[in-house]
Amino acid sequence: MRVEIMIDEKILEELSDAFYRKTHSSHKKDQNKKHDHKHHQDKHGMHFVLGYLYDNQNQEIFPMDLSEAMNVSAPRITAILKECEKKELIQKIHSQEDKRMVTVSLTEKGKEQILRQREKWDRQIRLLMDRIGPEDSQALVRILEAYSQLKEEGLWK
Repeated sequence: MRVEIMIDEKILEELSDAFYRKTHSSHKKDQNKKHDHKHHQDKHGMHFVLGYLYDNQNQEIFPMDLSEAMNVSAPRITAILKECEKKELIQKIHSQEDKRMVTVSLTEKGKEQILRQREKWDRQIRLLMDRIGPEDSQALVRILEAYSQLKEEGLWK
């Protein structure tokens, strides 16, 4: 018999946010390596780009910013951006001063998609946290933070 554990809404929101950040905030494997798995990168790359643009929508974002944030090559980010543009999720805006300079931003459709993805993610996290309870949820966040720290320090390869 499963016992339903009620988790404080504020704690649930904090844990969900921390879990999301720790599992989606960076696709960096190693400072010297680029991702090789095209299919994996296409799906997660688009999600990363939409999330990055949404989280930084008050800033000018250049393709190079995305490339550095994901630790992928310029041609790889170009391919991801083309796919996002084809699906009308992003728009590219050419600089008036230098037509070679392009900034990238979300379209309304892109904003709607990232918000839907995040709502789905929140529902999934809530299910997990309800299942494992508050103590294990907090332990999971501590584990994810330690994992993230090891990756940032280049010790997890």
